[in-house]
Amino acid sequence: MVWYDATGGRLAACAHKLVGQSLAPPDLAATYERVCGDFWYYVLQTYGKIERGEEWAARYEFNFIVTGLLHALLRLEAGAVERWRASELSVGIERVLSPHRLAQLNDCIPGPGTGQPPTRPRRRGGPWARYLRGRQRQAWMALA
Repeated sequence: MVWYDATGGRLAACAHKLVGQSLAPPDLAATYERVCGDFWYYVLQTYGKIERGEEWAARYEFNFIVTGLLHALLRLEAGAVERWRASELSVGIERVLSPHRLAQLNDCIPGPGTGQPPTRPRRRGGPWARYLRGRQRQAWMALA
Protein backbone atom coordinates (compact mmCIF):
# COMPACT_ATOMS: atom_id res chain seq x y z
CA MET A 1 0.00 0.00 0.00
CA VAL A 2 1.32 3.42 -0.93
CA TRP A 3 -0.15 6.28 1.04
CA TYR A 4 1.45 9.08 -0.94
CA ASP A 5 3.20 9.01 -4.29
CA ALA A 6 4.88 12.18 -5.51
CA THR A 7 6.58 10.36 -8.38
CA GLY A 8 3.74 10.44 -10.85
CA GLY A 9 2.77 6.84 -10.08
CA ARG A 10 6.22 5.26 -10.47
CA LEU A 11 6.48 4.41 -6.76
CA ALA A 12 2.98 2.90 -6.68
CA ALA A 13 3.76 0.84 -9.80
CA CYS A 14 6.91 -0.60 -8.19
CA ALA A 15 5.08 -1.34 -4.94
CA HIS A 16 2.25 -3.02 -6.86
CA LYS A 17 4.76 -5.43 -8.48
CA LEU A 18 5.87 -6.58 -5.00
CA VAL A 19 2.38 -7.51 -3.80
CA GLY A 20 1.91 -11.27 -3.73
CA GLN A 21 5.58 -12.09 -4.34
CA SER A 22 7.16 -14.81 -2.28
CA LEU A 23 9.48 -13.44 0.37
CA ALA A 24 11.27 -16.77 0.73
CA PRO A 25 14.85 -17.07 -0.53
CA PRO A 26 14.80 -18.07 -4.20
CA ASP A 27 17.37 -20.88 -3.73
CA LEU A 28 17.14 -22.63 -0.35
CA ALA A 29 20.26 -24.76 -0.89
CA ALA A 30 22.39 -21.74 -1.76
CA THR A 31 20.92 -19.80 1.16
CA TYR A 32 21.74 -22.68 3.51
CA GLU A 33 25.34 -22.85 2.24
CA ARG A 34 25.81 -19.08 2.63
CA VAL A 35 24.24 -18.87 6.10
CA CYS A 36 26.08 -21.98 7.33
CA GLY A 37 29.40 -20.63 6.08
CA ASP A 38 28.75 -17.27 7.75
CA PHE A 39 27.73 -19.04 10.96
CA TRP A 40 31.00 -21.00 11.17
CA TYR A 41 33.09 -17.96 10.26
CA TYR A 42 31.59 -15.90 13.09
CA VAL A 43 31.64 -18.77 15.60
CA LEU A 44 35.38 -19.15 15.04
CA GLN A 45 35.95 -15.39 15.07
CA THR A 46 33.97 -15.06 18.32
CA TYR A 47 35.86 -17.95 19.90
CA GLY A 48 39.14 -16.25 18.97
CA LYS A 49 38.00 -13.07 20.69
CA ILE A 50 37.10 -15.04 23.82
CA GLU A 51 40.55 -16.67 23.80
CA ARG A 52 42.23 -13.24 23.44
CA GLY A 53 40.21 -11.83 26.35
CA GLU A 54 38.14 -9.51 24.17
CA GLU A 55 35.02 -10.31 26.14
CA TRP A 56 32.80 -7.42 25.04
CA ALA A 57 33.61 -7.87 21.36
CA ALA A 58 32.87 -11.59 21.73
CA ARG A 59 29.58 -10.87 23.51
CA TYR A 60 28.53 -8.46 20.77
CA GLU A 61 29.34 -10.90 17.98
CA PHE A 62 27.66 -13.79 19.75
CA ASN A 63 24.49 -11.90 20.68
CA PHE A 64 23.95 -10.10 17.39
CA ILE A 65 25.67 -12.08 14.67
CA VAL A 66 26.02 -15.72 15.74
CA THR A 67 22.57 -15.88 17.35
CA GLY A 68 20.97 -14.28 14.29
CA LEU A 69 22.65 -16.77 11.98
CA LEU A 70 21.58 -19.63 14.25
CA HIS A 71 17.99 -18.38 14.02
CA ALA A 72 18.32 -18.30 10.24
CA LEU A 73 19.52 -21.92 10.19
CA LEU A 74 16.68 -22.96 12.48
CA ARG A 75 14.14 -21.24 10.22
CA LEU A 76 15.60 -23.04 7.21
CA GLU A 77 15.38 -26.36 9.06
CA ALA A 78 11.76 -25.69 10.06
CA GLY A 79 10.81 -24.49 6.58
CA ALA A 80 9.65 -21.19 8.06
CA VAL A 81 11.03 -18.97 5.32
CA GLU A 82 7.88 -17.32 3.97
CA ARG A 83 8.84 -13.91 5.47
CA TRP A 84 12.64 -14.30 5.08
CA ARG A 85 13.17 -10.97 3.32
CA ALA A 86 10.45 -9.06 5.21
CA SER A 87 11.38 -9.28 8.88
CA GLU A 88 14.10 -10.10 11.34
CA LEU A 89 14.69 -13.84 11.48
CA SER A 90 14.38 -13.86 15.28
CA VAL A 91 10.84 -12.44 15.24
CA GLY A 92 8.36 -15.20 16.04
CA ILE A 93 11.05 -17.90 16.27
CA GLU A 94 9.20 -19.34 19.29
CA ARG A 95 6.15 -20.07 17.12
CA VAL A 96 7.94 -21.82 14.25
CA LEU A 97 10.30 -24.16 16.10
CA SER A 98 9.27 -27.54 17.43
CA PRO A 99 9.05 -27.68 21.24
CA HIS A 100 12.17 -29.88 21.30
CA ARG A 101 14.20 -27.46 19.14
CA LEU A 102 12.99 -24.46 21.17
CA ALA A 103 14.02 -26.20 24.40
CA GLN A 104 17.48 -26.81 22.91
CA LEU A 105 17.76 -23.15 21.87
CA ASN A 106 16.62 -21.99 25.30
CA ASP A 107 19.16 -24.29 26.95
CA CYS A 108 21.96 -23.08 24.69
CA ILE A 109 21.30 -19.36 25.02
CA PRO A 110 20.15 -18.31 28.49
CA GLY A 111 17.38 -15.75 28.71
CA PRO A 112 17.18 -12.66 30.91
CA GLY A 113 17.00 -13.33 34.61
CA THR A 114 18.39 -16.88 34.42
CA GLY A 115 21.54 -15.96 36.31
CA GLN A 116 23.64 -17.98 33.85
CA PRO A 117 27.13 -16.67 33.05
CA PRO A 118 27.85 -15.41 29.52
CA THR A 119 30.21 -18.35 28.92
CA ARG A 120 27.34 -20.85 29.09
CA PRO A 121 26.75 -20.88 25.30
CA ARG A 122 30.37 -21.86 24.83
CA ARG A 123 29.87 -24.97 26.97
CA ARG A 124 26.38 -25.76 25.69
CA GLY A 125 26.96 -25.13 21.99
CA GLY A 126 28.46 -28.56 21.33
CA PRO A 127 25.20 -30.26 20.26
CA TRP A 128 24.45 -27.43 17.79
CA ALA A 129 27.93 -27.58 16.37
CA ARG A 130 27.72 -31.35 15.88
CA TYR A 131 24.27 -31.06 14.30
CA LEU A 132 25.30 -28.31 11.88
CA ARG A 133 28.56 -30.03 10.96
CA GLY A 134 26.55 -33.14 10.09
CA ARG A 135 24.05 -31.16 8.01
CA GLN A 136 26.81 -29.33 6.18
CA ARG A 137 28.68 -32.57 5.51
CA GLN A 138 25.48 -34.07 4.09
CA ALA A 139 25.01 -31.06 1.82
CA TRP A 140 28.60 -31.24 0.57
CA MET A 141 28.31 -34.96 -0.04
CA ALA A 142 25.14 -34.42 -2.05
CA LEU A 143 27.00 -31.95 -4.29
CA ALA A 144 29.88 -34.35 -4.95
